Amino acid sequence: DQRIGLDEIKQHSWFSDIDWEMIGTQQAPFVPNLTSKFDTQYFEPVDPLVEKKWFNPSERKNNTNLDLDDSVLELRKKLAFVGFTYRGFRK
Repeated sequence: DQRIGLDEIKQHSWFSDIDWEMIGTQQAPFVPNLTSKFDTQYFEPVDPLVEKKWFNPSERKNNTNLDLDDSVLELRKKLAFVGFTYRGFRK
């Protein structure tokens, strides 16, 4: 097993400025101001056509499953962040 442990990660020079004993009491560098638990304003919009790498406008007329594909994409967008939470450390 080539994996390193938590102590080795903490000791890496990249994390040299972090006070691991006090990390839970420190203010986060960025705390999002959410309007609801479904707020995704901090994420870039996704073009649904990017997922459809096979998409060709001339195929749209011939593809009877495209409407089903669109509804699946809409459902995936709605469910993308179900269960996602942000919790800051309590002081």
